[in-house]
Amino acid sequence: MFELAASLDCVTLMKLPELLVVEDESAIRELLVLALRPEGFVVHEAADVQTALVFLFDKRPDLILLDW
Repeated sequence: MFELAASLDCVTLMKLPELLVVEDESAIRELLVLALRPEGFVVHEAADVQTALVFLFDKRPDLILLDW
């Protein structure tokens, strides 16, 4: 019983990886979000660099995906 409770605590303490997707084409951005969220990522979106910079002022995602 104790082992099960300990493992449940570990699961609740785990932080899901956060991604920021910066993509100006909405269809591509939505496709990336739809592909990544079911894989266990917390996905944030930005349509342009200004929006991304505002987001990054307060948060630090684990990974930023952007096009060039």
